[in-house]
Amino acid sequence: MNTDTIIIKQFIQEHGKEAAQALETIEPDKLATFFNDTPVELLLEVIPLINPHLMSTVFELMQKKKVVQLFESLEIHYTVLSIRMMNEGLAEKINSQLSSERSTYIRRLLKYPENSVGSYVEPAVLNLTEKMTVKEALEEAKRYKKKIYPILYVLTPDRKLAGAINLSDLITQHPEREIRSIMKTKVITIPPETPVQSILYHQGWTDYFALPVVDQSSIFMGVISLETIRSILAKSDRRLEKPGQTAISALGELYKIGLASLIRSATDFKPGTSKE
Repeated sequence: MNTDTIIIKQFIQEHGKEAAQALETIEPDKLATFFNDTPVELLLEVIPLINPHLMSTVFELMQKKKVVQLFESLEIHYTVLSIRMMNEGLAEKINSQLSSERSTYIRRLLKYPENSVGSYVEPAVLNLTEKMTVKEALEEAKRYKKKIYPILYVLTPDRKLAGAINLSDLITQHPEREIRSIMKTKVITIPPETPVQSILYHQGWTDYFALPVVDQSSIFMGVISLETIRSILAKSDRRLEKPGQTAISALGELYKIGLASLIRSATDFKPGTSKE
């Protein structure tokens, strides 16, 4: 690894936002060449900060093996947005090489229009069944390894939303009581086709951190959180900015030469990028 490359990677690691702004000024083919030679762990820090429209082009020019590695680990909604903007045939080929769980999740989100609630729903949510007892529900919550929201959703055997219960209320109930006897059956829900921007000021956020997403057949798809909504809209505003329009912070040698110039220099003498 030459000195320029070491400096570049150090800057990306320590100044992610400024690095992303500089990277957006680089030609996609040079960026693809550089990314092919950059560790995945480092790319996962900076790619989410780069304009996804630009990154979709860069992904098309990168080695497919590297793109698959990135799509397995990148934040799921950034991955879906990138896939939407890529060449359809190439996107399908890459998606088919992902793990079965990841690929299925992506296909489900792609069914809905961009910037709709359905394209950002979080399906991995702890849910309970109507016939569970309080004791069984609490044991299920203890076993669950992912994020648990304060509200737990109760589903029928065919995954229709039957009701909801607050986790704090569940703890105070008799262990042998059935969930269906204490759950609330009137639950605020969001259709998956709803535009994300239209629910920023939804009345449900007054009482809940997340709201359940339910399709026309009352099938529970997962939840959409207020945190996710705000993040999506903030990133949308970021994508409207002209790439590279913000000044880049200085750091030693990079202040004089510029990160973009270093990367161009580092990739000038490399052969064309292989997509295989």
